[in-house]
Amino acid sequence: LFFSFFSFSQELPPVLSFTTEDYNADNQNWSITQGENKHIYVANNKGLLEHDGETWNLYPSPNQSILRSVFYHDDKIYSGSYREFGFWENQPSGELKYHSLSNDIIDSIGTDEQFWKIDRLEKWIIFQSLDHIYTYNYDDQNLKKVIIDGSITKMYKLGNDLFFQIANQGLYKIQDGNPVLVSDHPIFRENLIINLYKQDSEILVQTDTKGIFTLENSPKQWPQSYNKIQDLSVYTSLQIKSGKFILGTISQGVVFLNRDGSLDKKI
Repeated sequence: LFFSFFSFSQELPPVLSFTTEDYNADNQNWSITQGENKHIYVANNKGLLEHDGETWNLYPSPNQSILRSVFYHDDKIYSGSYREFGFWENQPSGELKYHSLSNDIIDSIGTDEQFWKIDRLEKWIIFQSLDHIYTYNYDDQNLKKVIIDGSITKMYKLGNDLFFQIANQGLYKIQDGNPVLVSDHPIFRENLIINLYKQDSEILVQTDTKGIFTLENSPKQWPQSYNKIQDLSVYTSLQIKSGKFILGTISQGVVFLNRDGSLDKKI
């Protein structure tokens, strides 16, 4: 019995747990990213958390609101919160200093807008609220607002394309700076889309509670044989370099899937 337990436990990746007392901030963390310096940056209710592997530092939110999103690129830590987005840079002292990008266009930002997702597409940093998408060209510092007719649920980057879902309408993508409908099939219109994956020649669509489907005129369940994916309530997910999938679920742990959709392991 001891040998069986030990062998199984060795297959799971190590997990470290930090309490609110360890990092001295709030108990809600919304987004996470890692820099080239291997530091971890976390969007917390109280602001931006930085972890260097030993110690934690907290940088208060620039406008005292909850930090919702964080994204690292080219020595900058981009963040989004209530009616505010911008980036943090390291100073000679080792501390981080914040620079607002949204302050100059604050009048065009809605009174209820919060920025939930940040990603990069070529030379643009993309900030997504539930109402609009804002693109920041870090070469010429040009900031543009993409007008969306509807409520955005989530945004997904796949290769060189940027997709997003509009509630009760379907799946869209940004093309030449404008939203273009990709599919309004009931599967993608009536269910919350969590993420998109590229698997060989197919594009796969992860829903929150119905499992994974192929992106085509008549979407098919993937994989075609039943597995436990359809029983999960998925909140977030990602596809790693090997092609495998990691699903973050609601109250059902972290689920690891093989390339063929079969269950690998669960934490």
